[in-house]
Amino acid sequence: MCQCIMDSMDHLIPQLEALGLGTTESKLYLAGLSYVEAVGASELQKRTGLKRPTIYHNLSLLASRGLVAKASSMNSTLYTFSSPAQLERGVEAEVRAAKSKMRNLAHLLTELESVQPASTQTLVKHFEGIQGIKTVVDMALFCKTPQWRIIAPVDNFFRAFDERYAQYYLVTRKRHNIKSRTLWESPAPNGRELTSQEISDRQPRYLPEVMRGQFAATTILFDNKIAIITSLDEQSAILIESAEVSSLFGALFEGLWAASTPYVAAP
Repeated sequence: MCQCIMDSMDHLIPQLEALGLGTTESKLYLAGLSYVEAVGASELQKRTGLKRPTIYHNLSLLASRGLVAKASSMNSTLYTFSSPAQLERGVEAEVRAAKSKMRNLAHLLTELESVQPASTQTLVKHFEGIQGIKTVVDMALFCKTPQWRIIAPVDNFFRAFDERYAQYYLVTRKRHNIKSRTLWESPAPNGRELTSQEISDRQPRYLPEVMRGQFAATTILFDNKIAIITSLDEQSAILIESAEVSSLFGALFEGLWAASTPYVAAP
């Protein structure tokens, strides 16, 4: 396979990475997959431009995933690359393992929560950076009661961040069957229309016009917690855990909800 064909398959590397393969693993697998018969390390080196030690190391990684196997040869070691169906089998195995972990976690959480004493004090935690924001979002995604109340500006963290994380957020939220009541700023020009399912899940309404442009942080109320997530520029989040403060924010939300305007889909 010539280098121009290898280059034409570069767009597949991020997709393989999303399945858990490293960049070099992905490149080597794509190169090896083009051979019907067994291929040697020297040929793979010509096709990929990778150094020989790098090739051997990544062949070992691919072998651990069941994507490469050694073939018998009189003079040298050759390798055969498994069909793409092996990728599906690998993902299915990961899904089964993840489901098993979730079942175990459900039992473990009950045990751990009985160990931790309930706090009657207000707890405030501050998180910095993108990873800190993701940590707070995960706390909301794994809430005990799958109900959120959201106040969000037009330009918020979820719209500004990368597509891969946005997809994780949407898939996880759907899997946990989280419903919400959502208060948005007045719609931005040419905003995307929501589907009927999205309208049902989010129950969106528009805040009074006087609030347009007055805030940049997104607020999520869940359980007895309040998550305040800044814009992508500031990259920080605050988590407040308090029954009293949560009740206060809830009352403020209900007041805004009563003054809000229902979302109406375009005809």
